[in-house]
Amino acid sequence: MPDPSSTMVRLLPARRHHPRRETRRFATRAELDLIALAGVSAGQDARPKRKWSSAWTLYSRWEWAMATARAERARRRARPPWG
Repeated sequence: MPDPSSTMVRLLPARRHHPRRETRRFATRAELDLIALAGVSAGQDARPKRKWSSAWTLYSRWEWAMATARAERARRRARPPWG
């Protein structure tokens, strides 16, 4: 245990104790279908049609372009200029 009166210990930020995370397990397709169907009423269609808005498509294309540019910059930084 460090001495609380020392200068270094007082300058360090207080430690935060986080609860342990639950370990995640992979859900199977059957479990996911069961969960999805449990929330659907009897008169409702179980598989609604997916509608993509043009704004979402534009946003996803923008995100893809930015991620590609970020990866390219990182690749160029990692490579030496004479190589």
